[in-house]
Amino acid sequence: MPNEKNIIEYALHAYDTFWEYYKKTLDERNHILNNYLIFVGIPISIIGFFIENIKNIFNNYRYLIFLLLSIISVLGIIIYSTYVIESLVSQRYLNKISYITQYLIANFDTKYNSVFKETYDLGNLFLDNENSKRQRVNKSFIIIVVNTISIITLSLLLFNALKWYHLLLSIAISVIIHFIIYFYYSQRI
Repeated sequence: MPNEKNIIEYALHAYDTFWEYYKKTLDERNHILNNYLIFVGIPISIIGFFIENIKNIFNNYRYLIFLLLSIISVLGIIIYSTYVIESLVSQRYLNKISYITQYLIANFDTKYNSVFKETYDLGNLFLDNENSKRQRVNKSFIIIVVNTISIITLSLLLFNALKWYHLLLSIAISVIIHFIIYFYYSQRI
């Protein structure tokens, strides 16, 4: 049977390991958002900003622009998918960190003058599970909005005019795609 010191050292080592992985997933999510803005958001914004000025070029190269926007849209959906995966994985690390903290608090805190509760408890540092989910959705909202704009633009190019039902269909398709991705990964991760 391992002694108390070994148990605490092992638990703190696991805590540090999970904490390092959590920081890496946080860094990855920030990179994903930055890459998204560079590879999807900027091209979509540039096209939208100059659309009136390049209308003739736009009409002459409609199918090439449609292909380019299709690639950008697919890239946006892939980046959203990656962001969802990273968010769900990071939540797993936080759950492990919380479990270790609760174990140390329950088994050793009274003996060590509440050092584990005061030092390692994450309750005051992070949002609760419900608010954490809401915050992840808020952060991914920019991706969802730009992807939706991209799908609406594709609809405009495809039908050569944007009617109200094209707009609603494009928004519905975007919402369904993003919901399916989130639901799929939340069930499997």
